[in-house]
Amino acid sequence: MRPFNESEGFISKLAYPSPSTGGSGEGMAPSLSTPPMRISYALPDHIVSRADNPSVGWWNDEELKWNTEGMSDISFDEESRMLTFHSLHLTNLAVLQERDTDFPYQRWMFRPVGENHTLFLLEGKAFEIEIEVKHGVCHLLRPDIPQLHQLRNKKDGWHPAILLKELSKAGINLLPCDADADIIDDVIAKDLEKVEESLYYDLSLIAPSFSLAFSRWNHQRGRDEAVVRVKETLDFDAPPDLESVDWITVGYMHDDGIKKSWISPLHEDADEYTSDPIDGTSVSLVVFPRAACSNESKNVFWNQTHATVLLALGERCSEQGNDKIKASSARHTDSLRRLMTLTRIVSFG
Repeated sequence: MRPFNESEGFISKLAYPSPSTGGSGEGMAPSLSTPPMRISYALPDHIVSRADNPSVGWWNDEELKWNTEGMSDISFDEESRMLTFHSLHLTNLAVLQERDTDFPYQRWMFRPVGENHTLFLLEGKAFEIEIEVKHGVCHLLRPDIPQLHQLRNKKDGWHPAILLKELSKAGINLLPCDADADIIDDVIAKDLEKVEESLYYDLSLIAPSFSLAFSRWNHQRGRDEAVVRVKETLDFDAPPDLESVDWITVGYMHDDGIKKSWISPLHEDADEYTSDPIDGTSVSLVVFPRAACSNESKNVFWNQTHATVLLALGERCSEQGNDKIKASSARHTDSLRRLMTLTRIVSFG
């Protein structure tokens, strides 16, 4: 390619493959005799390449989707970041990646590390993501790879949605949708409006004094019920152990237009978990070995439901914890809620 000067004449757009080379003209599929074009292109520095031989495709205007037919001999030199391939199509070309490359999440946790200061840790299939939220502003801490240097070093931080969008552009997609759940085994997309959004609102409010984490029981529930774990964290210098049995298991569901939250005595190493409405009341029915239940929870009536997670926690939230919740800024908790909603941790974690 070379720059074109208007004084050199007019530009005529020619179809490729052209009829004279065995093609059928613009907008038509090339024939078997069409010679492919060899194309080399240096990937931008901010793009994260996941494979030695990335998938390359062209945009089909008629079908309105990316197509890989007619692409061959794809190679990628990681050191020079030079992508080389042969193509039968000269149109919009792109490096393609499956949307579900990073789903489902392996584990996730939010933990407070100071006043209006929270760490969000998300373990995907290939990367461990760590996002710091301080006074409502997001800073990317990990993964510490050269391609994400600009995202990590933005001094004034990011709005949650913009940061996740930029990560997606770089090749790390943390913005799932319901359609993604349809192609992933053992993932059931929770009802975003009825369950997820209201649960994330509740969790963001207690996040200033509670760590929040995934539960292995969550994916055994349907679209209208979710299960998470919480643990009061007042010592910001001591990160909670995800394998510890002193986490509190919280159930949350949307039943006949009513939001219900309850505390289950169950731990992650229990044998079975079920939760079914009985006589119009949501009850957590549990089958567990005696060792799976804490001494405190053995004396708790876990069939009581509440309107919010904070009300369900009751005395499990200390006076100091309540003070931290009341002192937190609306901007900070709103950023936490947005991160939860956009990444959809309850559906895909």
